[in-house]
Amino acid sequence: RGAFVACTSLAEITIPANVQYIREEAFTACEAMTSLTINNPDIAYENWGLEELPELTVYAEEGSAVAQWAEGMGKYSAQ
Repeated sequence: RGAFVACTSLAEITIPANVQYIREEAFTACEAMTSLTINNPDIAYENWGLEELPELTVYAEEGSAVAQWAEGMGKYSAQ
């Protein structure tokens, strides 16, 4: 939980397909983050702390749970 909280140097990250779960608040206050790519379509968004990152674009498989969440927040782009 909170693995990267307030990391000011994390601008982009790609989550590999073999990652099954991301804990809550993993990216809270990572204000430099602009790109998050999720390569596992089965991961569900569970309060990772992305809501307050205005410059963030989430790249995920169309129709995945993360893509649906990101689209609702205006942060989605198809892979």
